[in-house]
Amino acid sequence: MSGGPAVSDGLARRWLPHGIAGHDETPLYLLPPAGGSTALYREDDWAGLPAGVSACPVELPGHGRRATTDAPLTDMNLLVRQLDAVCRPGAGRPWAVLGHSMGALTAAAWAAYAHRAGHGPSAVYVSGAAPPWLSPAALRLARATDAELWEQLSGLGGMPPDLAVHPVARRLLVRTMRADIEAAASWARTDPVSVGCPVTAIGGTDDPAVPLSLLPGWSRISVGGFTWTHLPGGHFFRGSLADLVPVVSDAWRTP
Repeated sequence: MSGGPAVSDGLARRWLPHGIAGHDETPLYLLPPAGGSTALYREDDWAGLPAGVSACPVELPGHGRRATTDAPLTDMNLLVRQLDAVCRPGAGRPWAVLGHSMGALTAAAWAAYAHRAGHGPSAVYVSGAAPPWLSPAALRLARATDAELWEQLSGLGGMPPDLAVHPVARRLLVRTMRADIEAAASWARTDPVSVGCPVTAIGGTDDPAVPLSLLPGWSRISVGGFTWTHLPGGHFFRGSLADLVPVVSDAWRTP
């Protein structure tokens, strides 16, 4: 197992605990929302992608199984450099990336960085997020207290219900969420930066955090095509990110 061109197997496993794509497959890297982990992208749910596409959930530093071994990163530039060095396949192989909520900003930032370096992705999927140049949500959340942050983000769904009665786990999650928000705020752009490839934007019809009217704004970073669509439900759609699989599959098959 290996990640980027010169990455040890041990380091690759920390970032890609479910394994990497085979040499005849295109990896689709899945980035979590603030505080989230690979647990949000269940392997069985994402097995329905088109043939030749391999779902690769990414465990960021300080998240999930890395919560007690690595500090979360608060600088988006550092995060995307590490993502690019560890996860991106080498030898000019194609790849794609999907991010949900704050993960969508990470996906766009990584794709833009890789594009500038000459090895950008073939597709980007941004889910549950508004373009930061139209709605700088991370900047607003970065000013919130821990209690306010928990109230706002837990109100969007996607939180394990037992966290409310486990204060230690809750404090750890809030720490990670705040780090993710600080990273997103550090990339809060006033102008769009090209990712050099087609972009698909997805939103929930009843998402209180992301008005559907803002999704077309992601077209400003795309090259070669842009589509946007909506799914029933709120910020996490009908309660699971598995709802994204048919949308991604349809977009992948569309020339």
